[in-house]
Amino acid sequence: MVLTRFFIVACVAVCATGCGWQGSRVVSRRLDSFFFGLTGTTLFSTLPTVTVKEIHLDKGLLLGQNIQITGQVVDVGEFGTYAVLADDTARMLIVLTDMDASSLRAPALQTDGKYHYWVMGSVDYGKRGLPFLLVRGIYRKSML
Repeated sequence: MVLTRFFIVACVAVCATGCGWQGSRVVSRRLDSFFFGLTGTTLFSTLPTVTVKEIHLDKGLLLGQNIQITGQVVDVGEFGTYAVLADDTARMLIVLTDMDASSLRAPALQTDGKYHYWVMGSVDYGKRGLPFLLVRGIYRKSML
């Protein structure tokens, strides 16, 4: 049932994208977020995989760009609005409040080290100039 709905929505999005409909960017972005949460890949866009260290050392070139980072969740905020993701190089704040309704199926973030997370989002900078990631989609895979 869910796959049937997804297939119909994907067909409509492909048709709308091919026809040049003005809302096609919004539809393809939401479908990418939804599909990323299910499979860890996107349908319409290609996301560069970047390390957390590369984001911290970036000089503003990644600002607003959609990227993908991977790692383990180290800490989750009390109300689930943010988390800290760590890879082999560094740690980064990921903000979960920007996730849209299509990503409500996002997995519960666990800090026990059993899961590896792929996170899709856009880079932004805070008040003190430190980067963080506005999350659009999360995919989790067991490390066992």
